[in-house]
Amino acid sequence: MLWIRRLSVIDKLSMDHRIVRSVPFRRGLNIVNTKVHPGNKETSTVGHSVGKSLMTRLIRYCLGEQGFGDRIIRQSICDFLPHGYVMAEIDIVGETWFIARPVGVESSRMSWAAQDGLSAIVDESKRINFTSFIEYIYQAVLGSMPTIQLPHAKRSVSWVDSVGWLAPDQACAHKSHVEWRPGGSSSSSRGLKIEDNHIVIRTLMDLLGSEDSEMITKHKNLLSQQGRMGHQIELAEAINKNMRDRLRNRLAGEIAEIADLDGELLAGRILEFASKQRESLERLLREIDDPVPKWANSNNDLQKKIGAAEQSRQREINDREVAEAQLEMIQDDSNELARNAAMGNWCNLFLTRDEAVSRGCPGVGDDEPGLMDPRKSRKVADYKATIVECSKRIENIDAQLVELNKQAEVSKCELQKARETVANRIDPLKARIDNYVQLEREAQTFLTSLQKTAKMIEEWKNLKPEIKSSLKLRHDADLRYQKNRETLSQHFCFAVSELTGRDVSGSIEINANGIFPRVKDDARSRGEALGTTEVLAFDLGCLAASIEGLGFHPRFIVHDSPRDADMEEPLYHRLFEFVAGLEDAFGSREPSFQYIITTTTMPPDEIVKSNKKFVRLTLDKRIKDGLLLCENF
Repeated sequence: MLWIRRLSVIDKLSMDHRIVRSVPFRRGLNIVNTKVHPGNKETSTVGHSVGKSLMTRLIRYCLGEQGFGDRIIRQSICDFLPHGYVMAEIDIVGETWFIARPVGVESSRMSWAAQDGLSAIVDESKRINFTSFIEYIYQAVLGSMPTIQLPHAKRSVSWVDSVGWLAPDQACAHKSHVEWRPGGSSSSSRGLKIEDNHIVIRTLMDLLGSEDSEMITKHKNLLSQQGRMGHQIELAEAINKNMRDRLRNRLAGEIAEIADLDGELLAGRILEFASKQRESLERLLREIDDPVPKWANSNNDLQKKIGAAEQSRQREINDREVAEAQLEMIQDDSNELARNAAMGNWCNLFLTRDEAVSRGCPGVGDDEPGLMDPRKSRKVADYKATIVECSKRIENIDAQLVELNKQAEVSKCELQKARETVANRIDPLKARIDNYVQLEREAQTFLTSLQKTAKMIEEWKNLKPEIKSSLKLRHDADLRYQKNRETLSQHFCFAVSELTGRDVSGSIEINANGIFPRVKDDARSRGEALGTTEVLAFDLGCLAASIEGLGFHPRFIVHDSPRDADMEEPLYHRLFEFVAGLEDAFGSREPSFQYIITTTTMPPDEIVKSNKKFVRLTLDKRIKDGLLLCENF
């Protein structure tokens, strides 16, 4: 369905590019290995950090993943190849496509695909956007696959999801058949959740339908709901116990039977007790005459009267000061006229003094009767009368203020006595009432919490038959794929037996949690090495089953350095022999699968010497040309 013909790295996307590295691949087994360490006094490594994992990540990058390495690796390659591109020739259902994706400073959006080689990619009129190409792969390779929703990703299975399984990252060390990506801060490396990975495998191997996916989601939701409700019930019961113990301790001396009561009976008894006590105290409070309001009102009235009297007094003072000022002004004018007359001065409006005197200017002093203006005399008399009257009223107001202040002092003392009375008699009563009001609230809160908890428990119990029914539906759905599962189990057991060199029994189990390869428990089959073997056997079993026609697997796998997971050499050699055997089964026909493996361990001699040229590239860290990109990063 899909296989890679060639992977190349070039210095720029142009017809006059320079090829940094070009790796040809074939259908069937492809080995990218490293030189064997000479074993002499050479201390440096030969086969590590040469670019094996980078090559597999570049393959995934060309198949649709967002990135091809962490920030440090990307920056190093960008410095070395600022305008570099990785190119892949990919055969998809018999048609060859050319892919170009940037590894330098260009954005990953500058990724292109075309069917006529690099010249078509450079030509804007012939190339297509990489996103459209990925959609083409999905339709061509997985188009007949049912649409299955991923419960965590909240979308249907995509082509890139399948790449995660088909080309797991070496950093996961092949620890599990559903662990493909190491995680980390890069969104391109995190991949899917484990639960979604189970869905991807089952979908590609035709062990799950769209209706089954909905049942799985429903069943998971029911289990999650049951778990959440169970946690909420535990929390609510702990809170209820705390409230119950606190109420019992608080009322141990007031309600005799409180130790024998629990639950809603306890809450109801406390509510009844608190309500009766509160009502009794409120009746007693109403019978007590509270003198504070009476003396507070009296004191307020007196303060208002004092304020009004002080305002009247100030007005009278103001009026008297105005009259005194006017009187002083008139007297000053008369004295001025007298002084002018004595000095022989007259108004410059008259020609002679006699004429001025006859007309009353400058006039004579007050000691000369008959010469003062009659109107001024009346004003003087009025102002003097006003001053006298204002002074009398001020005296009266002062007397009133003295009396009012005495009354206010008495009222203030009485108010203080009233407050002391309240403090001694009424306040303690009110405090007891408040205490019982609070007790009522706590008892009501306790009762409400008990009722809510009882409702949650009832709902939690009602979920059990629903979950049981859902589980039966899931089991029935799994039976619909019994034949496919048995076919896959046979290929898995065969792969495990071939890789381990002994007859092994096992099966592929499917349940609500996912798909699980199982080998019968055997002391010889435990350990890291065989654990890795089981993972590889599962992948190869799926590959072999898909060759037989099972599922939607594109019959394409990339395994990056599985020996690093601590596989013993005999086990590792059988891996090559198994895949070579798959290829031999096709006879003279081209194999309908592609398996790419990178390794620091040399394959068996018969594999290396085969005229089929399984080894596609040999790397060596000791020389620049032996590095994937001819540069040590």
